[in-house]
Amino acid sequence: MIADASSGQDTDGDGQQMIKFTPEQANDAFDILVEHAGARDDERHYFVRTLLENDVSLLEFRFRGSLGTGGKFKHNGGNPVPYVDCYHENLTPERQAVIDRTNAALAEYFAPRPAFDAGM
Repeated sequence: MIADASSGQDTDGDGQQMIKFTPEQANDAFDILVEHAGARDDERHYFVRTLLENDVSLLEFRFRGSLGTGGKFKHNGGNPVPYVDCYHENLTPERQAVIDRTNAALAEYFAPRPAFDAGM
């Protein structure tokens, strides 16, 4: 059984939660990388396949784009919101602005939302 990032279910038998993205989430995340961080759309298939075929509780995907060769999409599992960064030594004010915009878009998309209560 696979749990979503907010379920808290133990899915691998050792107390660690396995996290999987849906195809829609993986494609939407890559859309954000293309729009805000200059990711190349010809890398979409590899990115989506990586997110769908792996436990992403500790994931780092190097997408490059406008963050250079050190541009990375990361998910640490303890936080439902993935983020991007780059190598510290390659960080410039322009790249920090790209990181800030991209992370804001990822946070808006992936932020946990309160459950809808139809009984209200």
